[in-house]
Amino acid sequence: IKLKADLAGYSMWMTNAGVFAIGTMLAFGLGGWLWLKGAVTLGTVYLIYNYTELLRDPIAQLRHQLTELQQAEASIKRINTLLTTSTRLADGPQPDHVLPTGPLAVELTNVAFSYADEPDEKVLDDLSFALQPGRVLGLLGRTGSGKSTLARLLLRLYDPTGGTLR
Repeated sequence: IKLKADLAGYSMWMTNAGVFAIGTMLAFGLGGWLWLKGAVTLGTVYLIYNYTELLRDPIAQLRHQLTELQQAEASIKRINTLLTTSTRLADGPQPDHVLPTGPLAVELTNVAFSYADEPDEKVLDDLSFALQPGRVLGLLGRTGSGKSTLARLLLRLYDPTGGTLR
């Protein structure tokens, strides 16, 4: 989408440059013709050219703002997609249950996870552990070993493909 916005901005810039090149030629051509006829002075020819140049910056700013508007539109679409995304997991049997204040326990039982674009490649497989309230767990591992994926599963940004999180 950014590429589309950049291409649109470039095409608007080219159109803008072409229009002003033609406008400058017309201003000098018409001004020169009127000067040769004695209808205007050389100062008037310069003023005609100068007035056309005064339009260049505001029109360039409009072009820039249109490009930014297209980028903002793409961002709004991504935000809207995020806001309308819902989890595929159902809530537990007690939807009115209020969580206690303070630290909570975390329990993972046989958790598995695969990304949608590579369902056969498991990032996490048969992961089980229990963390008591108030305890801290450090995760160490190489790049791509599943640390960030596990954090996203705990925050329910991802849904596990197998097992349970409590």
